[in-house]
Amino acid sequence: MTEYTTLGRCGIEVSRICFGSLTVSRLGADLPPSEGAAVIAHALHSGINFIDTAQYYDNYEYIKEGIRLYREQGGTVRPIICSKTYAYNRELAREAVDEALARLGTDSIDIFMLHEQESADTLRGHAEALEYLRECRDAGVIRALGISTHTTAAVRGARDFRLSDGTMLDVVFAMFNRDGVGIRGSNEDADTHGSARETRRMARDEMEHELRLCRKAGMGTMLMKVYGGGHLLGSDTSDGARNIGDRDGEEPTPSRRAELALRFALDSGCGDVLAIGMQSCEEVDENLRFLRTGEFSPEFRRAADRRTRRLIVEDYCEGCGRCVRRCGQGAMSLREGVAFCDTSRCVLCGYCAGVCPQFAIKVV
Repeated sequence: MTEYTTLGRCGIEVSRICFGSLTVSRLGADLPPSEGAAVIAHALHSGINFIDTAQYYDNYEYIKEGIRLYREQGGTVRPIICSKTYAYNRELAREAVDEALARLGTDSIDIFMLHEQESADTLRGHAEALEYLRECRDAGVIRALGISTHTTAAVRGARDFRLSDGTMLDVVFAMFNRDGVGIRGSNEDADTHGSARETRRMARDEMEHELRLCRKAGMGTMLMKVYGGGHLLGSDTSDGARNIGDRDGEEPTPSRRAELALRFALDSGCGDVLAIGMQSCEEVDENLRFLRTGEFSPEFRRAADRRTRRLIVEDYCEGCGRCVRRCGQGAMSLREGVAFCDTSRCVLCGYCAGVCPQFAIKVV
């Protein structure tokens, strides 16, 4: 049985797990649209009624076809869709909403967000776009508006932000995981005299605090990158994980670390919903199984322990540097005229792949 919850005061009822559709797009596994649609339809049949997408993902057709397939197979539940845009003014926001409506083949979208906000300053700089989304909310074209972010400053700024009519933003969608991988906290540029692990932990604890305050204020909260872009599945960096992760004092396997990461996010109390990227029906089934039983199946564990995700740069990279400028984690650089990825900083979001004119970057 799938768990459902309500996203803060906006009252939208959603499954506890949201289908993160970036993974099926060209920025992720780059599945053929028919295959991606089949996975989405399977998720809907399995009780996941919430789909996350974005203008940048360029995958609205996957979702439209997935919903069509779901209904063709007898599905009757109306999916909840969340999209995002980098628009900073009214005209660009209007174009983003119109594009989503047209390509999804619908007359309304449940949640629309500003994508990758960084601070209260960027929110003020995007106020015109937020006001247009508010007008769409008032007109019933969207039901809720908010932001997505990797920073604690933007979460804090979103909670304090007021629209021209005095109302608050409805939902915040933030990066959160057990080890703080990819989270940018207020200590990011400070001299903490500590290790990188301590800096990440401080950022994680700060993010948890800010998200709890958002929930207290009535905002819906969504969590992304709960596996840390795959980092939490590699060599473990979590205090006490060895004691939690195994019974014999051995280092936990990747599948066990995945279970620890997922359990940590579910039990954190700071997120209504976990958005998880899924590229196969099996992954959908296993995430829902974990929600029911607290563990993955033995077969899935064995397969997960053999599998790794990584970013690759093809040898036809021309070294234009667009990926370097696009990367919010500071993971990309140019070495000897070609793109290079610092895997200790990369969260495998795939955004760098989206700006590569040669399609030389892939997350596999």
